[in-house]
Amino acid sequence: MSTKSARPGSRLWPLKSALLNLGLGGLGVLPLHFGWSFLHDHPLAALGVTSPAPNDVDDGAMAAVVLVVVLTLPMLGAFVLANVLAADTAGFPQRHWGLAVLMFLLPTMAATLWPSAAAELFPPW
Repeated sequence: MSTKSARPGSRLWPLKSALLNLGLGGLGVLPLHFGWSFLHDHPLAALGVTSPAPNDVDDGAMAAVVLVVVLTLPMLGAFVLANVLAADTAGFPQRHWGLAVLMFLLPTMAATLWPSAAAELFPPW
């Protein structure tokens, strides 16, 4: 038995991990959506797996690459850094990564599957 799992309060790690990653996932909805849009409209469309958005054909991939690099990659870096630091300080076990990824992607999946509900929660100003 490792000393990390024997810390007081370590049985609360699923709740702590879920709250941390739901918060990060809420902040990451827009960057992750841009990342998914890039994958959907460019590489997956070139492979024939999906069809590109009709209004994105003329722009090319450069604008999308810039958005992915500027928004999505730093968000993914913040996700990894926050979870590594939390695992070290709060004593999360190695198996917390599955829950972390699921909770991080949950807000983006919900906003993608139910866009009208997301628009009610976050109305355009």
